[in-house]
Amino acid sequence: MINAIIVAAGAGTRLGQPKARLLIHGVPLALLHVRRAREAGCGRIVVVTRRADREWVGREAEVAVSEEAEQAGSLRVGVEGMFGGGGGDGDGDGDWVLVTPVDALPARCETIARLFAATGDGVDAVTPVVGGTGGHPVLLRASVLRRAYAGAAPPLRDVLHGLGARRLRVEVGDPNVVTNLDTPADVLAATGAEPVFLPL
Repeated sequence: MINAIIVAAGAGTRLGQPKARLLIHGVPLALLHVRRAREAGCGRIVVVTRRADREWVGREAEVAVSEEAEQAGSLRVGVEGMFGGGGGDGDGDGDWVLVTPVDALPARCETIARLFAATGDGVDAVTPVVGGTGGHPVLLRASVLRRAYAGAAPPLRDVLHGLGARRLRVEVGDPNVVTNLDTPADVLAATGAEPVFLPL
């Protein structure tokens, strides 16, 4: 089984408003990620978001509220929301978790399927690559996330780097995995439109 954690608690300072509220074809970006994860076959979906966004996000997914200043802290909140506190072995440790920040466009279903197809013995994480550039989402064993974020909040890149050869990189033909919607110019380049947000 694959579950999903979507990290969407940032204030969106450079964008002007929270990225979770960015409307893409009339749908908030956070919900686009939720719907894509569900379409790709994910079971539980936990969205880490700000308290102000809890109600509308919670209509479509589980919510973990984060007041953390850094994305790594919000990911720890998401891991706790999915597995509870503690980093020991437990039910579901054999499962996989799809982790994505909200500021990337949702990966295609076939991309997520390719990541999962690459899992197996000796693999603890699978990351997509486009033209040599890594992106999101990242697929990790639940047990890796539980251990890495048990009371700590390391950057995800450090967790992946620490896995060495147990992290597999898979080339995909999906430009969405390398998008970064950090500024209005990024949104315009990716969507052809100026950013519009769900009203506060």
